[in-house]
Amino acid sequence: MDVIMEFATPIGTFQLDKELCSQNGQHVENLLSQNPEGMHTYGNWSQTTPDNIHTRQEFLPLVKTIQDRVDTFTEEVLGVDKNDLELQSMWSNAHSSGSKHHFHQHPNAFLSGVVYVQCPPAEEIGNILFNDPRQAKNMVHTNFKKSSCISNRNIWVTPHLGLLLLFPSWLEHGTDPYMSSSDQRRISISFNYNLKPFHYKFW
Repeated sequence: MDVIMEFATPIGTFQLDKELCSQNGQHVENLLSQNPEGMHTYGNWSQTTPDNIHTRQEFLPLVKTIQDRVDTFTEEVLGVDKNDLELQSMWSNAHSSGSKHHFHQHPNAFLSGVVYVQCPPAEEIGNILFNDPRQAKNMVHTNFKKSSCISNRNIWVTPHLGLLLLFPSWLEHGTDPYMSSSDQRRISISFNYNLKPFHYKFW
C-alpha cells in the first residue's frame, strides 16, 4: 500500500541555550518594572511588553539566535527563501499563577514563534495547545485506537526553559492555565515574521 500524506502543518521545535534564555527572562522583568509606553496589564494575571523589544540592545543576542533557527526552518521545512522574510514584531508575556492565554491566531503575519525564557517550578506550567486547522475534523470523530497525525485534533506541548516553537501564523493556539504557588512568573517571548514586499503570491 502507498499512502500520500499531504497538507501538513509543521511545528518546529528547538532547544536554545538556557543561560541565554534566563538572561532574557530577567531583561523582560526589568523592562516591565519600568512601566514602558505600550505595556499592557491584565489585572493581577499577566503583563505584556510593547511589541518592539527586538529593537532593544539587551535582546539582540536572543534575536540573532532565533533568526538562525528561523532561517533553517524557513528553508528546510517551509521551502521558502530565508531572504523573503523579515522580523515584524516581538513582545513578551509574563503570566502569574492562574493566568492563561485565549485561543487566537496572528493575522497579517506569515510565521510566528514563541520561546520560553522563564519557567519556574509549577503545579501546572501551562501547556500550549495547537488546534487542528481542518474544520472537517470536527464533523465526525470516532474512538481512534492510537494517537497519530491522523487521529489527533489537538496537540499539547509542555513549555520548558529554552524551548523555541515555530509555526504558521494562521495556526490557532492558546494555553492551559499556569498554576504555581511560587511568586515567579512564567515568561515567554513571542514574535511574528512577515513576507517582504513583492514576495506575495495570490494564486
